[in-house]
Amino acid sequence: MAVGTSREQLPLAARKKNQFLNHYMENFTQVDQEEVSTQTVNSAEMEYIETLKEELISTIAKSANWFFGIAGLTVINTLFSVFNKSGYFILGLGFTQLIDGAIISAFGSYNFVALFLDFIFVGLFVFLAFMAKKMNKWAFIVGGVIYFLDALIFLAAKEWFAFGFHLFVLYILYKGIMAIKAYNQINA
Repeated sequence: MAVGTSREQLPLAARKKNQFLNHYMENFTQVDQEEVSTQTVNSAEMEYIETLKEELISTIAKSANWFFGIAGLTVINTLFSVFNKSGYFILGLGFTQLIDGAIISAFGSYNFVALFLDFIFVGLFVFLAFMAKKMNKWAFIVGGVIYFLDALIFLAAKEWFAFGFHLFVLYILYKGIMAIKAYNQINA
């Protein structure tokens, strides 16, 4: 809201946009198209709409950046396996840890096959990050499904902390999906 402007002084359309943003940020529920559309739009209302769009784009970018984080921590977990170090980052992928464990138990040591398979997953998450930043809802959905399946690995292993963090990241990815939906509704 502009400095020195009270809520009552805002045009009706700007108040509706403000209600929409509050509704979006608090509930992440479905948005009625009537809440977003207006009959007349003046320059202050357009500025407000642009600010709202920028906030949604920021939410999408922040959500998409988690795919980069997952990929980066998975690389570090892979390096732990390569150098036979114990420990792992809980936000990294459990799939790669399973692959590494299976290769090590089958061949006695970490090898190129495990490294190749690990980096397929890393490359997939980097690709999903770029696609999600371009506001492709499918990237969030595909990444979310893969990360949910990955969370089940930690659930089965009774790694509660890692499982909880996976659920937290899934919530952030969901926020990205909802932001894309809201952005598209504003532009409709």
